[in-house]
Amino acid sequence: EQMLLAACQKYQESLSIEAKDAGTLTKLGNCLSQLARCTADTSCGRQRLQEAAGRYREAAAASSSGAHHQLLLLSAYHLANSLVALAKLHEGDGDPGTCRQLLDEACAGYERAHDLCPTSHHTLYNWGVALAKCARLAGVCDEAHELYQVGSVAAQPTSDTCAHTHLPVLLYFWEFSGETTCQRC
Repeated sequence: EQMLLAACQKYQESLSIEAKDAGTLTKLGNCLSQLARCTADTSCGRQRLQEAAGRYREAAAASSSGAHHQLLLLSAYHLANSLVALAKLHEGDGDPGTCRQLLDEACAGYERAHDLCPTSHHTLYNWGVALAKCARLAGVCDEAHELYQVGSVAAQPTSDTCAHTHLPVLLYFWEFSGETTCQRC
């Protein structure tokens, strides 16, 4: 934890010199997210996740002004991941309204990341997780089922991989999809 705190301090120092550097903002967000996972105190973890989300938002804003395409993708993707983690904390607190708002914002982030890189199965997977959580909160499953089907196509085996490497992902979506059989390669 001390090394992550030291890394955060160096990223902060870097930002004091170049406040709008999307790469540094993204790295700081990543560090804060990692610190949140290391923290046993949920209020401190929540605060770090909120700060991480803020840094990813700043990175997205800085990236949209002409920075590298990859930074746009990473800031959208990591922002969405941090919002899903925050939503999980709010769900644990019995706050479904805030949880749903965070998940909706996360889904928008995954959509943006998907628009930037339509072949990222990680984005589809995490988007599916967020939609499945929304579906569970709302009691509906249509969007999760649709993404499950998209994920099934994206996880088809290539010459050097097998869809079984993605089976846990697909089974997670499948749980919400209403499918009664698993189609394996």
